Amino acid sequence: MAKLNTAIRGVQIADAVAADGLQWDGSDNLAIDVSDFIDTSYGLVADGENIRVNITADIGLHFNAGALEIELDGSTLAVGADGIKLADLTDAYVLVGNVSNVATGVAISGDITLANDGTVAIASGVIVNDDVNSDAAIAYSKLASLTAAHILVGSAGAVATDVAVSGDVTMGNDGATTVTDLTITNEADGDLIYFDGSNWVRVPKTETNGYVLTQQTNGDLSWTAKSTVAEDYIQEAEIQKTVAYGTGAETVFSIGDAAVANSVQVFYEGSLVEEGSGKDYTLTGTDVTFATAPEDGVIVQIHSIKT
Repeated sequence: MAKLNTAIRGVQIADAVAADGLQWDGSDNLAIDVSDFIDTSYGLVADGENIRVNITADIGLHFNAGALEIELDGSTLAVGADGIKLADLTDAYVLVGNVSNVATGVAISGDITLANDGTVAIASGVIVNDDVNSDAAIAYSKLASLTAAHILVGSAGAVATDVAVSGDVTMGNDGATTVTDLTITNEADGDLIYFDGSNWVRVPKTETNGYVLTQQTNGDLSWTAKSTVAEDYIQEAEIQKTVAYGTGAETVFSIGDAAVANSVQVFYEGSLVEEGSGKDYTLTGTDVTFATAPEDGVIVQIHSIKT
């Protein structure tokens, strides 16, 4: 396109604008100077007094035998019956920019799947413990059904399994348990059991007459012939009795010889009285000291077992 020779009437172009694009030439004609605002490589370029379009020969706009054509790479845009359209995209694929920043059709993979109607689904078996928020507070109603009075127990395959409580106890659906049996290894009818502080221990029954159940030095119980068990009886000579009479002033009474611990009994007018601070009397060594002196003529009896 050469200079514009058509006069423009009624329009005044300021000198400040005339240097950028439109400008007056030496013949008072309005001309377009493209050299100041376009690239000389591609696009609009100045060619003497002409302006032409310079187009690259790669993909995009280019000349082919004197015709201006559009060359498409076919990956994102293609030529259809009605003009330019998106290139074909594989069923259920999406366009994703690749490492070369080119939109590329790829399939959704990983923890989700995508159908060709846009439906997204979580893939099977991909949810792990870390995917569940610690504050999720999932309702028990979302758990699979659990049989009444059953509990979840890890199976041999380390899988939580619905099982009934069995063995020596039963459990109701309110969580209450009931002992129905106490199974001991090798148990038999007539056996005795005792708790040794850690476990229940079985004592087999005996058919031998004259045997008694005794505790051994290690704490175990066992049947022992009565004839081998040392007898320990209190002899009459070991029992001591003291009888005294109150004077109204005397508070201390002797029990005689030293007595076995907790064997002293004190009677006031035939009634058993209590030992201890703040009570009827105290015992120190062989002396019984009344808190209040027994009245004159009152009978005081003291029974004990000699050591």
